[in-house]
Amino acid sequence: MSEINDNQELLSAYLDGELSRSELKRVNKLLAVSEECRRDLAALRRAKALIRSVAREPMPLDLMISLQAKGWEAQRIQKAQAVPSPIWYTAGAIAAVVLVSVWIRNALPTRKSPLPLGPFLAAHSRYHMDSSLHQGAMMASNFSEAIDAKFKKVAR
Repeated sequence: MSEINDNQELLSAYLDGELSRSELKRVNKLLAVSEECRRDLAALRRAKALIRSVAREPMPLDLMISLQAKGWEAQRIQKAQAVPSPIWYTAGAIAAVVLVSVWIRNALPTRKSPLPLGPFLAAHSRYHMDSSLHQGAMMASNFSEAIDAKFKKVAR
């Protein structure tokens, strides 16, 4: 049954000129060997000719207006129910981050001068020197001289 449906679709596409080269070769081979497919193709041609021969009547104006109104109403409902796209979520998040960061920057007090680092660096150097001395040197009476000597050595 599936093969018959496939053949019907191929024959219909054949009549409409919508086949690729490989499909066209397949249909031509099929038509050459199958009397049933040739009859089906002839029936499709007759149906297509009959449909073309039917007189077309214009759509009544009131039907056209009511269909357009229903279409517009459907579009309005669809737009009302539309979910914002993810790009708007991303843009909103970025804008919020920027606004909060600007607000925080303006809310914090500004420093007129940078923090004086000199005393902190000197204390750090002294601490570093203290921790690098041998434990026995820290007990000696010349402890400060040993640190000063090491500090001068590093400073050079």
